[in-house]
Order: sequence, then C-alpha cells, then structure tokens
Amino acid sequence: MENSTHTVIEFTRELHTCDINDKSITESTVRVIWAYHHEDVGEAGPKYHDSNRGTKSLRLLNPEKTNVLSTAIPYFDLVNQDVPIPNKGTTYWCQMFKIPVFQEKHHVIKVEPLIQRGHESLVHHILLYQCSSSFNDSVLDYGHECYHPNMPDAFLTCETVIFAWAIGGEVGPMITEMGHYSWL
Repeated sequence: MENSTHTVIEFTRELHTCDINDKSITESTVRVIWAYHHEDVGEAGPKYHDSNRGTKSLRLLNPEKTNVLSTAIPYFDLVNQDVPIPNKGTTYWCQMFKIPVFQEKHHVIKVEPLIQRGHESLVHHILLYQCSSSFNDSVLDYGHECYHPNMPDAFLTCETVIFAWAIGGEVGPMITEMGHYSWL
C-alpha cells in the first residue's frame, strides 16, 4: 500500500520454518534489514537501493497499539543539546531538566524518545529519573558525562527511574485513567 508519503509493506511467512538459515519470529524484538529504490519495481525486477537502506529493531508480533492523542493535550519536550560524541565505545550522558509547573494535578499519558534524524544508531537507551527538588538551578540546561568525577552532586539525587526506552522499544500512550502523576 502506498500514498504520497508512506509505503506499507506486508509480508507473509511461517513463524517457525524449521530451516536452520531462518530465524524464528517470536514476540521478542527482531532486527529487520530494509532497502528500497525510489522507483517502483518494473518488469526487470527490483533496482539497486543505493543509500536507501537501514536496519530497525521491531516487535513483529503483538506490537503496541498506537492511539492518536488529541493535539489539544499539553506537552513539553526534554531535549539534550550539543552532546559531544567522543571516540570511544560508550558514553553515558546526564542532563537535568526542570519540568513545567502546573496549577493542578496532571497525569503523564505518553512518553516517547526524540532522537535526531541520522543519530538513531548512536542512541542505545534512554532513562528518565526523578530527582530531588532541593538542588541549585545552576545544574539545569547543560549536560555532563555521567559517572564522571567532576559530575555535580545534584545528579546523585536522581534515583527513581520513571521512564525507560531501549532500541526496538515503540512507545504508545499509557492508560489515560492511570497515567503517572507523582512527579508533576
């Protein structure tokens, strides 16, 4: 199926083929390799994809249901800016944010990662922690390499994980009646 902005590809195959060269499709996350050419397949068959290729971790069975949320629902973004990418295997980046103050109780009904296009392969996981409210605002709005000896002590007050995402995780809305609210 195709429209002016999207192409949906459907495939059919046995979940367990009993072929030693095939990987079984389970409810776990699987790595899918994709490629396409900008022109439709002609009688001569598919054309070479050039740079239109990539990989994606997906759950092919029982994916999360995605509900479209109203655009009238208030939201805010927590975005790391100008994170250096050092020439080493793994970097853990920490940054503190002050969330908006609301006059009445609000529930978080959806959390999703915002990853800059082209940087998807650099981000393995994201953890959002609840921190103590008794820290100096001077630690806000800049990031720091986590676990570094010069990391401000305020970062050590962040002990409770309230959101976690990792490669292959597709985030859907939380149950509206039971969204998380204790940290707002």
